[in-house]
Amino acid sequence: MPEDPKQRIIDYYHTRESLWGYPLVLGGAKHFGYYPPEVAGLSMRQALRIMEDVMGRTIGLPPSAKVLDAGSGMGRVAVYLAKHFGYQVEGIDLLEFNVNEARRFSKRSNAGGRTNFHAGDYSRLPFADRTFDAVYTMETLVHAPDFRATLAEFRRVLKPGGRLVLFEYTITPYADMEPGARRSYQAVIEGTAMHALPEFAHDSFPGHLSASGFTNPVVIDATDRMLPMWRRFNQLAMVPYTVLKRTGVHQSRYINTVFSIEWFRYRQHFRYNLVTARKPER
Repeated sequence: MPEDPKQRIIDYYHTRESLWGYPLVLGGAKHFGYYPPEVAGLSMRQALRIMEDVMGRTIGLPPSAKVLDAGSGMGRVAVYLAKHFGYQVEGIDLLEFNVNEARRFSKRSNAGGRTNFHAGDYSRLPFADRTFDAVYTMETLVHAPDFRATLAEFRRVLKPGGRLVLFEYTITPYADMEPGARRSYQAVIEGTAMHALPEFAHDSFPGHLSASGFTNPVVIDATDRMLPMWRRFNQLAMVPYTVLKRTGVHQSRYINTVFSIEWFRYRQHFRYNLVTARKPER
């Protein structure tokens, strides 16, 4: 496996599982869905749109606010926010094929005038200081090789009083996991290039954000709201996981399947968090 952490991210998203799975299963989205407790019978696609709506409402800014999507993928979240909230969204992503698809999707969705997508590293942003009213990540800060440097960049490009929104995972520290869970978590984190996740222990975000110069950190545990989609992934992956295990295929070749089965088995060690904070006014 390559030593360059950014190349490891690129390689993960170029695996067959990722190249085929995200478009086929999630329509190009690369995040979990949100299942409100009072709504039953949602499809995965409906739940994805609700999660995107939750992001827009959590950002909570008026139309025309300038927003950065850090790790914008194929543009699904950015386009939703542009169309339904009127935000002006700049997206940045490491993967050229993601950026190209995001531009095509935005054009097809008639959101091209309110979105713009760049290929690049969100820990070295090509934007001036105090550019954005808000910065958000949708399950992408976990991939940051140096999340502290990345948070510093987010703070730099935010306007005073600007809003930071992170929809991100946390896990139990490895030392507190049983051996089987620890082996599985380590394997998936390595295989999916989630470089920062071992440092995202439960309840650690307020400290990380305060240390990075943000104020008013708030963390909401939304694990129960995404769990139905994970349960569906578990059901879809059961047969291929069983076949691949029996045939001796190395798990690095089907790491998303391992996540769907094994992390679900050890899901008590995982949380899905809606995190907000602000850049100080001065």
